[in-house]
Amino acid sequence: MLRAQSALTAVVICLLWVVANRAQTAVALSGVAKDAVGWTVSGVEVSSRDTNTNRVRKTKTDDTGHFEFRDLPLGEYVVEASKLRFKPKTESVTLRDGTNSTRLDLILELGDISEEITVWGDKPDESPVGPSRRLNRGKVPECSPKAVAAKQGGIVHIPRKVANVVPLYTKEAYAFGPGGRVQVRGVLASDGKVKNLRALSTTDLVFVKPVLDAVSLWEFDPTYLNCMPVETNLEVIVNFSHAAPR
Repeated sequence: MLRAQSALTAVVICLLWVVANRAQTAVALSGVAKDAVGWTVSGVEVSSRDTNTNRVRKTKTDDTGHFEFRDLPLGEYVVEASKLRFKPKTESVTLRDGTNSTRLDLILELGDISEEITVWGDKPDESPVGPSRRLNRGKVPECSPKAVAAKQGGIVHIPRKVANVVPLYTKEAYAFGPGGRVQVRGVLASDGKVKNLRALSTTDLVFVKPVLDAVSLWEFDPTYLNCMPVETNLEVIVNFSHAAPR
């Protein structure tokens, strides 16, 4: 009988040690995903990767932007967050002993507005400016009073181009060869106009000025975040080719 009681006591002590040790070596990781204006974002895909074992756990933020991983072993983690129309977010965090939980909030930036076009031409363009097109501006979006009151954000309205100017295929560019390519980047202001435009790469400098001249005249409906106009980045690729598609 004494032996049985001693064995049972040993088992209980062992179990208590395991529970205590587990509490010391596993913690929770939680936080809130927010957009650039500080409103919470729901539906964000969040993953945590243990850099020691490469084990990955996944979850999504709830209606209040909250996420949580429970019982994570101590160590280094890489946390990644993604949501359509936002830039991917990556953070590193260390889970240390002595704490029951660690908090990591995630701030998501709007994704870039990007466009790629091709300028075709069987001869150089002699016009002083490329052909243009203008549309009426769209309606200003409205957010629900409930979402505004709770500051539940992540509501993005992608801008529509309302004024377009086609880059010229100049004599100098046409003489360069069968075609070229220019990549430019700028800021789409809150009023929908392009500013701070610069070239990132090009086949040759003869293609740059016509592209900068044209894209600087483009206009868009504003980019709306939570029904408020905001700035965002604009990236444009322009291809030049001699022969039009048949």
